[in-house]
Amino acid sequence: MHENNSEVLKVFFSGFMTFLLISLIPLSALCLDFKTNITQKIFNNDLIGQIVLSGDRYRLDLSPAGSTKEDILTVIVDLQKGKTIVFPAQSEGYEEFENFTFQAYAADPFQTVKNLEKTAQKKMIGEETLSGFLCRHYAYYDQDFKLADVWYAKDLQSFPIKAHIVSGRDDGAVKAKTNIGDTKLELSNIRIETVDAGMFLLPSGLLKRNSDKKEKNKPPAVTSILEGASPWGRRITGGGEIHVNTDPDRPVQIIFEYLSNDGVCKYWAIPAGKNADEIKPVMKGYPEKGRLRKIEIDKNKKVERVIIRADAGTIFARVVNKPDPFSFGKDEKIEEGYLIEKELKGITTDPEKTLTVTVTGDYQDGPDSEVTLVCYRKQYEDKVLEKKVIISNEQTEIWKFGPDDHVKTIELSVGEKGGIKYRIQQPDEQAF
Repeated sequence: MHENNSEVLKVFFSGFMTFLLISLIPLSALCLDFKTNITQKIFNNDLIGQIVLSGDRYRLDLSPAGSTKEDILTVIVDLQKGKTIVFPAQSEGYEEFENFTFQAYAADPFQTVKNLEKTAQKKMIGEETLSGFLCRHYAYYDQDFKLADVWYAKDLQSFPIKAHIVSGRDDGAVKAKTNIGDTKLELSNIRIETVDAGMFLLPSGLLKRNSDKKEKNKPPAVTSILEGASPWGRRITGGGEIHVNTDPDRPVQIIFEYLSNDGVCKYWAIPAGKNADEIKPVMKGYPEKGRLRKIEIDKNKKVERVIIRADAGTIFARVVNKPDPFSFGKDEKIEEGYLIEKELKGITTDPEKTLTVTVTGDYQDGPDSEVTLVCYRKQYEDKVLEKKVIISNEQTEIWKFGPDDHVKTIELSVGEKGGIKYRIQQPDEQAF
C-alpha cells in the first residue's frame, strides 16, 4: 500500500505541469489565520489533507485517500520570501524552490489556480455560500471556451476555497483531450483561529537537497544572437536574441514566459521583403515571474522572421507556425510545436487518412531528450502503440501510420529532461 500511494503522489506532483499553459498570478497577501481541510481530485486520484494559513505563509499536508502518515507530503509556501519548501514524511531532506516556478507549481495547486487571472478572461458568475463563507464565483475563459471555475471567500480575503479546472478542450476551433481527468479542489471545516508559527518551520535535522546545484549546472540562457527555425524555443537573458525563420503563408504564434521578476523583452515580426530596421518593435514587460503571454499574428501579415530580445531579466520564448484554418485543396494539415520538460500534447487526427509524426531533438540544457508517443484508435482508449525513445539533439524520429491503423488520437510528451520540435502531418485530401 505504501509503495502504491507513493507512486500516486509522484504522478500527482509531476503531472501538475499540464495546467501551466492556462494559469499564472501571485496570491494576495493575507492578514488572518485559519485552518481547513482540503479534498482534491487530480489525474483521476483522490487526495485529502489539511491547510494552515497565517499572514503570508501557508502549509499543505496532502496524501492519497486511505493512506498512512508515512505517505504525507508537506508543502510550505512563504509569499513574502517567495519560497516554496517541499518534504515528504519520514524524509531526511527537503527541497526549496522559488515561488511561481515549474517546481513550485508542481507542488502547490494554489499557485496554479490563482494564475488564471493573468492568462484568461475573467467573468463574475455570482455569489453563493460554501462551507459557511460567502464566495464570489468567477469563470475563466479563453475566448468562448471555459477553462475553469473558482470560488473566492470574501471573509478569507478572497482565498480560493473551491476550484474546477477542465482537462483539454473542444470548442470547434481547438480539440485537445487528455486522459488525466479534470482537476478539482475544495476546502471544508474552515476554522479561523491562531496558527502556531512553528507550523512553518522545518523539522530539526532536515537537510537541504541539491536542487539548487542542479539549477546552477544548467547551461546559461542565450546572451548573444542565436538563429533557428520555427517551431523553436529558447531561454534568453538580458541582451540575448533569437532570430526565428517562419512560414509566411501560415499564422505565427509567439509565447513568452517570464522567468524573473524584472523581465522585459521586445519582438519584431518581420514580413517578407522587409528588414528589421523597417519594423517598429513591440515591447512586453511584466513585474512578476511566471507570467505567460501569447501573441497571435495573422497569416495576412506574411511574417517570415521573428526576432525576440530580452532587454532585462530572463524569459523563455517560443515561436511556432500554426495551421492555416482557411487552407483547402491538397495541402497537408500541419500541427507543429516545441515541447520542453514534462510537457504533453494531445492531438485528434483523422483515422481514415495517412498520418506522419516527426520529432527532432532540440534540448537547450543537455544532449538528448526522452520522448514518448502513444497512439489510440479512440479518444484515449484502445491503444495502438506506445513508444519511448531517447533522441539526441538534431536527431529525427519519424512514425508513419496508414488508414488501416485507424489512429484517432495521439499523445506526445517529453520526460523530466528534454526539448523537442514536433510536426504532425495529414493530407487534407487524397490526390486524384
